[in-house]
Order: sequence, then C-alpha cells, then structure tokens
Amino acid sequence: VSSSSSSSSFPTIPISAGSGDNMCSALGVGCVKPGTSAVLSLGTSGTIFGVSDSPPSSTTVAPFADACGNYLPLACVMSCTGVLESVLDSFFDNNGDDKKWSHEEATEMAS
Repeated sequence: VSSSSSSSSFPTIPISAGSGDNMCSALGVGCVKPGTSAVLSLGTSGTIFGVSDSPPSSTTVAPFADACGNYLPLACVMSCTGVLESVLDSFFDNNGDDKKWSHEEATEMAS
C-alpha cells in the first residue's frame, strides 16, 4: 500500500490472504525469490524452508506452495522443543552442575 498524498507516505507492505503460517513468515522476512534465502523456525516444531521455482524431488520434504505463487519446500522436525532442551542440558551449566559452559560463556561465544 502506498499513499499518493504529498503530506504522508506509507511503506509498501506485502499482504497475503488465505496462506499458512510458514508461508506468511517467509513473506514477512522477505524470503520470496527462489534460491536466495531460507527460513529456520525453532519452536514446538522445527522447520526450515525456502522458495523454489520447482517442487522438491524428495518425499521427505513437504511440497508446499508459497504466498507468491512459487513452491516452498519445507522440512519439519516435530517436538523441536524437546531437542532444544536436550541440547541445553547437554552443553550448558544448569544451576552449578558440571556442564560445559555457563550462560555467560555461551553468550560470549555467540557474539
């Protein structure tokens, strides 16, 4: 949407009606051109997807459509929260236990 008024202007905002959560998140972060980027979403499930101009050839990748008329091959891991919790328990200090890194050390490594 853009304004033709000289007193105000609005940014261009992509809008997609009738699409899914992963398709809209790709649209929202600008993952709209085939082969240019991917989205990694870690939550209750873990998904990774990117825009393609052709459907995936593998049956382990879901052949979704994106919000712009292309394909959105998507791989998903269910119960991603459990996997993330296991990683945290395995690598980071939890209340003085003899784990590998403290929160501060992990933050320093990430920066």
